[in-house]
Amino acid sequence: MSSTSEESEMQNDSGEDVDIESVVSDRDLEAATDELTFYFGCASGASKAALRRLEEPNIMISFATKNHYSWDGIESLFIDSGGFSILVSDKYDDHPSVNTYRSYLRGQDPEYYTLQDYPCEPDLLDEHDRTVDDHIQMTVDKHVECLDRIPESIGTPVPVIQGWEIDDYLDCIDRFREQGILPHPYVSVGSVKRKYDPVASRDIVKAVRKELGSDTNIHALGVKTQVFSQTDAALYIDSADSNAYDRAASRRHGTGRWEASAIEYLKMKLSIEELTNDHETQQQLSDFT
Repeated sequence: MSSTSEESEMQNDSGEDVDIESVVSDRDLEAATDELTFYFGCASGASKAALRRLEEPNIMISFATKNHYSWDGIESLFIDSGGFSILVSDKYDDHPSVNTYRSYLRGQDPEYYTLQDYPCEPDLLDEHDRTVDDHIQMTVDKHVECLDRIPESIGTPVPVIQGWEIDDYLDCIDRFREQGILPHPYVSVGSVKRKYDPVASRDIVKAVRKELGSDTNIHALGVKTQVFSQTDAALYIDSADSNAYDRAASRRHGTGRWEASAIEYLKMKLSIEELTNDHETQQQLSDFT
């Protein structure tokens, strides 16, 4: 990475200068782990610039954000349909048409993309006067439409298993099976970002793993890093994503510059690398005890 000294220096939480170059060189920043692929989201121009300059290979872009265009150099691009952001927005009452989503995907050339879904967070359901059952069925119906209208040549579609309690997710799996959506090689689990309950997030992905078995790759959408620091959730999933580092950048550094996002991205990448590797080691050791 090349930059001027003025560009590469920021301040940390204590107000001390931090050199991005030293952060990069201090640790090996290869892929987080051979077992779990982590995708870094980029909702702002600053985060997009940081990930591009630091050559992060695994990128998650949400269709619902303004900065939803990819760039050269991404090794694995994962597109999220942005269901939660769309449904909480004053701009939309529902997902844009499947044809609109298809046209966008064709222009981005993703490796993976989620099918359009309806998250089941309680506040979101209250706002739309719907139930978990409503959103599960709407997700199933929209998935069927997406699979019918989006050609395989665009990328690998990833169904989103929705729910709130474990039984809801298992019910969604049953409905997917009834419609021929499952079995599928890669699925994602939505509505798992529990602010104060990482154990609940772990229990959900564990239950989905038990139900689908080892032949299905599982992605956890928008997880919080506490899920990895406080639980063994990494043992039950194959990939996950977050853009929490970007939100932390302006809060901790008081600026919207890309360097702030870069620092928080590097810190998050290293943290996830350590946490997921620790759990993989624990799993390997447990095989012999």
